[in-house]
Amino acid sequence: MNTSRTGEFSEAVGLSCMTMFEAAKSIVTLLQQSGYRAYVAGGAVRDMLLGIVPKDYDIVTSATPEHIEAIFPHVRPVGKQFGVMIVSMKGEDFEVATFRAEQGYSDKRRPDNVRWTHARGDVERRDFSMNGLLYDPVTKQVLDYVHGQRDIAERLVRFIGAPDERVAEDPLRILRGID
Repeated sequence: MNTSRTGEFSEAVGLSCMTMFEAAKSIVTLLQQSGYRAYVAGGAVRDMLLGIVPKDYDIVTSATPEHIEAIFPHVRPVGKQFGVMIVSMKGEDFEVATFRAEQGYSDKRRPDNVRWTHARGDVERRDFSMNGLLYDPVTKQVLDYVHGQRDIAERLVRFIGAPDERVAEDPLRILRGID
């Protein structure tokens, strides 16, 4: 795994989005203080590295949906069976998902089977290496299990794992790769 320390990402974030970043950081902090691993994940990390203001901040954690419900007062179980909860913090909504591994995609969109896993396992189910980055806003550290930072620097769009498997899981990934 490649880890790197970085400056506070909020420096690249406009003042109007500072509250959203701070709210995401508060969620990560509360999860960590409760004994769980937690990170900002995916496109937000990619965007911050590129100096782009993220549209949203997704958070991944070792906490199960039940633990998330116990920690936060404002939670909506939008995809509890998949480990996905919406946590409201400081007037913003955040997707907070349990680290998960997925199997089977009969409908070509949603997994048939989900099991809880660890941070690396969660990253390995994602689409592109640039979206497989995790960021700890408390320690200001990027976790990179899939060389996403290198691929961003080289302007390379690369699937995580076997491309044919990633596309078979969700054919829309081809379009997201072009976008």
